[in-house]
Amino acid sequence: MVHKSLQKLFQAAFVSLGLLAMVPGAVAQAAGAGDAPVAARKPHDVTVHGDPRIDDYFWLRERDQAEVIAHLNAEAAYTAEWFKPLAGLKDQLYKEMLGRIQQADEAVPAREGAWWYASRTIEGAQYPIFIRRAAAGRDRHYDAAAPEQILLDMNELAKGRKFLALGGMQISPDARQLAYSVDETGARDFQLQLRDIASGKDLAWRVEKTAGFAWGGDSRTIFYITSN
Repeated sequence: MVHKSLQKLFQAAFVSLGLLAMVPGAVAQAAGAGDAPVAARKPHDVTVHGDPRIDDYFWLRERDQAEVIAHLNAEAAYTAEWFKPLAGLKDQLYKEMLGRIQQADEAVPAREGAWWYASRTIEGAQYPIFIRRAAAGRDRHYDAAAPEQILLDMNELAKGRKFLALGGMQISPDARQLAYSVDETGARDFQLQLRDIASGKDLAWRVEKTAGFAWGGDSRTIFYITSN
């Protein structure tokens, strides 16, 4: 079964890393989490172009159904119980990895037209902030002292949301608008939005479930793909 294979995988990983001595009996305790929830098999015909196909777990696609939610909650509870003996080690590893990261940092800028674009992170914040600075002089060189203009602060967007992922972002050819897509479900349901850079405000226009986009050369047209 899948959960038995997972237990063996973690045990092998802990042995190879020499971590079992740090948490005596951890894997053995985790194995006592009980039986993993098993999804019911409900055959569903998904035949395509005459090629017979049966999906026993098609019903799990309906993520808003009470039965699906109940099963996912059961899986989450089982996972939490299985990992409970390793909670101390998880925190220790997280702190060690975090201690090796320079949290306050700025990426190397790249010029496009009259602007230098970059992203930066601040200590304690989970997401990057996308910025730009005006190119300086006739040679359009980079000036680190030039005032920055915030294009997209992912930390602000994430407020009040349980999840947030950036699908993509692109500046219009005239450098006045920003097209970007975000997903707040974790199911890659990227919503395409447009922002006026000068005001920092989003336009009312938006498209749900997009898979890609690109500006037209007139800065008034945007091409996009929608997901079925």
